[in-house]
Amino acid sequence: MSFKKMLLPLGLICFLFGSSQAVAVPSPTEQLREVVDGVMALLKQPEVDQAQRRQQMRDLIAPHFDFEVMSRSILAKNWKKADAAQRDRFVELFKRLMENTYIAAMESYTNETIRYGKEKIRKNKAVAETFIIRTGVEIPVIYRLRQRGDKWLAYDVVIEGVSIVRNYRSSFASLVKKQGIDGLLANLESKVQGG
Repeated sequence: MSFKKMLLPLGLICFLFGSSQAVAVPSPTEQLREVVDGVMALLKQPEVDQAQRRQQMRDLIAPHFDFEVMSRSILAKNWKKADAAQRDRFVELFKRLMENTYIAAMESYTNETIRYGKEKIRKNKAVAETFIIRTGVEIPVIYRLRQRGDKWLAYDVVIEGVSIVRNYRSSFASLVKKQGIDGLLANLESKVQGG
């Protein structure tokens, strides 16, 4: 068999293998829809007590966010100033703060609908639009995601034009300036305990 004749089957194998790999990774919007549908299903189970439902929501939400990347972006220059233990503690506390905030928002859900908009994918990054429709008004919620293996992980959420990362960066930088990293961690600890 000549070299050229071997290239065709090899090319087809690569194409088919490459195609199956591309199909194996759900789109960012598909993953968002899966999480939102899962959370909505949990909210419709009155027999599940609140603590159990909240834990199930955490288990569903957490794997879809890149809390370390978010934390690094939020702390910005203060990330390098923090030691490893402070960084780890910040990531954990920020994760819990985000989970508590998301869960509280979902528990206040009153039959709003969610519309999925456009998504733009560039290499391993994506932007996925969603809209929460409340009494005829559309509230835009944009997710910025990064592909890690077979998942798209959110590293920022923009609600009505306000980036969560930028918003927290501004308020946390002010806290760090006044109270240091340990002061920020103590503040987060009290917020998380209250939520």
